[in-house]
Amino acid sequence: ESDTFSHCWETLAKLLESGATDGMLVDVGMPVLFAGARYNCRILAMNRKILLIRPKSAMADNGNYRESRYFTAYRATGSPEELILPEIFNQKFQQRSAPFGTQFVQLGDGTCVGCESCEELWTPQATHIDLALQGVEIIGNGSGSHHELRKLNQRLELIQSA
Repeated sequence: ESDTFSHCWETLAKLLESGATDGMLVDVGMPVLFAGARYNCRILAMNRKILLIRPKSAMADNGNYRESRYFTAYRATGSPEELILPEIFNQKFQQRSAPFGTQFVQLGDGTCVGCESCEELWTPQATHIDLALQGVEIIGNGSGSHHELRKLNQRLELIQSA
């Protein structure tokens, strides 16, 4: 539903307006419509600005999951892309666009922060590998999985080996 996208942007604007990102990097998950395709994204925000919109590049389509019914896997174009933000972000935060893609952010102290989403950790060409090779020091992985017996040990092993 198209109103889901609108409501997510409204909620993100309220989060930024509340001061929740003041002095702190915040990572929020939400669907984003970009170039006519729906993406499952992570939004990195700090000091009331969107620093990066990071679309998921590997869909969960096994077991209970059918993520590609709703979302498209992002394929990097080789050059940075920009998403034009809803007008409310220009009005409230003087921000018209935000970077869109699988890059990372560098904070004021020089720390490089990247992220991946759930299924990307489980793929043979996991995105955290490229991020680490580019010097990214902190890599977040937002995951939301159902409970599965003995899967915790496998998750921990993947995270430790990352």
